Amino acid sequence: GRRLSPERAPEVLRDDTLLVFDDNLGHTRFESHNVPAMHGFRSYISAPIRTARRGTFGTLCALDPEPRPDHSQVSAPATVKMIELFAALIASHLDASRLERAEAELALAEEQLMAARAAARLRDQFVAVLSHDLRSPLAGVDAGLQVLRNVEMEPRARKLAGMLSQSTLRMIRLVNNMLDF
Repeated sequence: GRRLSPERAPEVLRDDTLLVFDDNLGHTRFESHNVPAMHGFRSYISAPIRTARRGTFGTLCALDPEPRPDHSQVSAPATVKMIELFAALIASHLDASRLERAEAELALAEEQLMAARAAARLRDQFVAVLSHDLRSPLAGVDAGLQVLRNVEMEPRARKLAGMLSQSTLRMIRLVNNMLDF
């Protein structure tokens, strides 16, 4: 069948109220209304679906091509109450879905925060190891090379000690740069 779109039923969405008529024929407002004629119905009920966050989400409608006897008309209190309850049930499920999505997003954010904290702890451990296990020995090597500068050596040995000193200083700068990062 054809779908009754919100553009075809603006009264319910615009007014955000229940709309009910048992028979559009003879009804002052709906006898010449284009929607019943276009969709082939004479009896109609529509209740707004109101969500907590978005307001009116849409409508829940029931259509009938023929009016019913008095006891089963769409305007019967039991029918109206049932449609309103179904609309409220749909709204509560929409709200629950939104809440579930928000809870899932929160859980993901918490996981990402925990992962970031774990990465920060690993970085801190790495920096501590780098600082202690590399800096200390390099400082000892550099101090030993400083002592060697004051010792009488052959030119070849002095050149080798200078190269060692330069390499040690480069390694110290590299460690310091990594610690600053």
